[in-house]
Amino acid sequence: LAHYYQLTKDAESIREMRPMWQKEIDVIVKGRETDNGMFPREKYCGDIDTRVFSLNSNANAWRALREMSILLAETGDNDQARKLDQIQKEYRKIILDTLEKAIRRDVNPPFVPIALSGEENPHDPIWGTTIGSYWNLMIEYVLGSGVFPVESQTATDTLHYVQQTGGLMMGLLRARATHGNYWVHGGRINDLYGMRYAL
Repeated sequence: LAHYYQLTKDAESIREMRPMWQKEIDVIVKGRETDNGMFPREKYCGDIDTRVFSLNSNANAWRALREMSILLAETGDNDQARKLDQIQKEYRKIILDTLEKAIRRDVNPPFVPIALSGEENPHDPIWGTTIGSYWNLMIEYVLGSGVFPVESQTATDTLHYVQQTGGLMMGLLRARATHGNYWVHGGRINDLYGMRYAL
């Protein structure tokens, strides 16, 4: 929605759709646990049922709040823009503080987990297990969220981990080819993900 607005500057459509997007903003703002400031444990990803505090979900929810705070400021809803801006700043700090404690620095390059609750060990080689393969797909969304800057040490460590631990082949992401994975070609090459890595 924020991207649509940046392309069109169609403030009227944004106002008309408010009942839909406000509901989603409220889910993000009110859905975070009060004890740690993040979403409750949820599935690691759609295909992995292990319940974790997810870097991916929290990073992308943060991005939604940030983008909507900018959109609201540009469309004249300054009160809500200021509130969301304050929330997104606090939320980002919570995510980055939690991530800092979860990064595994006992391996080189350091491993940036999706599971911020301690359940995830480094994957080496990344494509050697199903969970490692899904980490390789999900970390793409985290990189795309911008929760840590592109030129940050965390982003650099993530890229080095993908590059040095079997996450790529000829520039394409690798993922374990298990039975039923129609989206993985032979040779464990996944051609549906990887855009955010390239960016």
